[in-house]
Amino acid sequence: MNRAGLVAAVRDREQHHADCPLEQRLIYACEDVCDAEMPSRRLDADEARAIVNSIAHTEDIDPPVVLVSRRLRRTLGAADIENRTLHLAGPPVSLLVLVHEMAHFTSSSPGHGPDFLHEMLVLTRTHIGVQHAAFLHFLHGCAGLTVPPWPAIVRR
Repeated sequence: MNRAGLVAAVRDREQHHADCPLEQRLIYACEDVCDAEMPSRRLDADEARAIVNSIAHTEDIDPPVVLVSRRLRRTLGAADIENRTLHLAGPPVSLLVLVHEMAHFTSSSPGHGPDFLHEMLVLTRTHIGVQHAAFLHFLHGCAGLTVPPWPAIVRR
């Protein structure tokens, strides 16, 4: 798909997240398009827990408790920082959704601002791969999000 097609796909997916603030809608839409065009691994509950523990170990943070529930209706995942729990819809759950939620635990600021976006890209590059991170970075730029320069998206 060319750039114009990707921008149109992001704008279309943005409408599916209409109840969220603009920046959050755009981030979710970019992730939707990324996972549609370049699917990440689908995980069952045990795999999701193992990967959360692996990411937490690599990133030197305490792993959150992973709760999988089909009752999440409006979102594919939710990070509860205060209670150190990560709620996932499914299974299966995409690795990209899991990495997104883990970025909430490794980011130094709440929400979906620039620090979160940077952390999401770093974790994507580290735990999914450079191709996924580069594509997601490109989509973020296409969507008009403030993105760090590509060389900044490296393992700390």
